[in-house]
Amino acid sequence: MYSYVVSLIVVITLLVVFYMHDSSAVAVKPKIDVVKTVSYKKSVLPGPIPAKIINVIDGDTVKAEVMIWPGQYVQTYIRINGIDTPEHRGRCSKEKELAKQATNLLENTIPETQDVFLYNIHNGKFAGRVVADIKTLDGTSVAQTMLSKAELARPYNGKEKRKPWCNSNST
Repeated sequence: MYSYVVSLIVVITLLVVFYMHDSSAVAVKPKIDVVKTVSYKKSVLPGPIPAKIINVIDGDTVKAEVMIWPGQYVQTYIRINGIDTPEHRGRCSKEKELAKQATNLLENTIPETQDVFLYNIHNGKFAGRVVADIKTLDGTSVAQTMLSKAELARPYNGKEKRKPWCNSNST
């Protein structure tokens, strides 16, 4: 009996979705702005989506437990939208040291178990992580906090090549 009811719900849901997408079946399509679709490959979830920081990976990436439904959580890597920080496996000792400092700043800004909100969430370039704006519960932008330390973070839109953190005579 249970499987019959579930099957019936699935069929009804599919019919509703089909008719909502068929312009001849519905005179006025409802505007659904929960997910703003830019293209098939790039959907943006505007948020806010609650999350809890598990740990900081580096100056612009965290691992978080994200609530996707009441009582349903997923762990994912999140790259902070709009910034670039030095890499731990950088090209010179200066970049590696700046990477440690950037990581420490992010750990102090959003420590482990810190509750945050995610906004403007979309898939990143690399599998297994998303890009999002992260804000603390008081509304502070994590990206803006990181950018306030100019030597530890730079504005970055993900499209152009990253600027080097090392100059030509750094080792």
